[in-house]
Amino acid sequence: MAHRITPFIFTLEPGNRHVVHHAPLQGSAEEGLVKHYAKQAGLDVRPVAWIARDSRHHQHQRYRRAATVQKIERLIDAE
Repeated sequence: MAHRITPFIFTLEPGNRHVVHHAPLQGSAEEGLVKHYAKQAGLDVRPVAWIARDSRHHQHQRYRRAATVQKIERLIDAE
């Protein structure tokens, strides 16, 4: 989190539903965040494989992918 990288993908699904997608959870911290998102924030939480093809995340990602990858590479190189 110090590098502003998260193991979660936040999407806006059809019908303006907010969903949090996750890769296999890697410990109690991630499990706690998933419980928080699901119960306290009231968001749907699903495995990353369930991302809808028509989510706005994918439309946005097409335009931002190259810039985002370059930004992450710069952060890693700076370590």
